[in-house]
Amino acid sequence: MSGSMSRLIYVDDSGDPKFGWIVYGWVECAPAEWRHALREWLELRKRLWRDYGVPPGQELHDTQYAQGRGKISKLCPERYIHEGVMYWKDLGRNVAAECLEVLKACPSIRIGAVARKTTAKGSDYEAERPRSTPGSSTGGTMSMLRTELSCSSAWMATDPPKAISRPTGPCRWTPVT
Repeated sequence: MSGSMSRLIYVDDSGDPKFGWIVYGWVECAPAEWRHALREWLELRKRLWRDYGVPPGQELHDTQYAQGRGKISKLCPERYIHEGVMYWKDLGRNVAAECLEVLKACPSIRIGAVARKTTAKGSDYEAERPRSTPGSSTGGTMSMLRTELSCSSAWMATDPPKAISRPTGPCRWTPVT
């Protein structure tokens, strides 16, 4: 094993047991580009605070705010209040769009995702969706993601969107071409 690091990767899991989707998304950059990527992200967080009232420490979970399910802003901008009603979905979608624009425009940052559909339900679904939880070993999850990240079937943000099909070959998740 080499002593040098080739990539810094943040991985997050998602999914929907109701529909059988298991999804892993990631953000990555080369260690040499970390300072530039971090600077871009911190500048974004400053703009989100200034323009939308989103605190810099607020976690950005798209499922919580882009559909108007969560109150991401502490200081709601007046432009999102109409006749006394706060339009959380509009605010959340604008925040999501701003985040995606930064990720798209920053050459130091790459994003990607792998997804798979399963027919498993309940505890069988959870067993197929390994993820890190406090106090648990993430070795199996990281091993699986290492395999997925090394496969060309992993969808990258620079690729055109593709539908996901059943597992084939050495990678368990492959896009439909």
